[in-house]
Amino acid sequence: MRYVEANPLRAKMVTAAADWPWSSMGRRDDPARPFELSPGPVAMPENWVDIVERPFNDQETADFTNCIKRGCPYGQKNWVMKIAEDLNLESTLNKRGRPKIYPESYKLT
Repeated sequence: MRYVEANPLRAKMVTAAADWPWSSMGRRDDPARPFELSPGPVAMPENWVDIVERPFNDQETADFTNCIKRGCPYGQKNWVMKIAEDLNLESTLNKRGRPKIYPESYKLT
């Protein structure tokens, strides 16, 4: 949710994530907006605006990019494993390509 709600800010379309008029972040920040939001899968921390507006570090950026390219869930490991199993997405968690299988004669001893 942080990734999505920070999109207009990262794209430099606004100076604050809540300023984008079609953003769920703007709705969270302004209850007078004319549509209702689902509460989401987890409760939002009280400092949600600060979390959304904090720049992503290099590791977060790499993790998001990988999840977007692979179509895999993003989150804490236990949650990712459960969701991947529930939605039959286990293959998205594996490295790309077939595992290398070498003939017995190629194995180092």
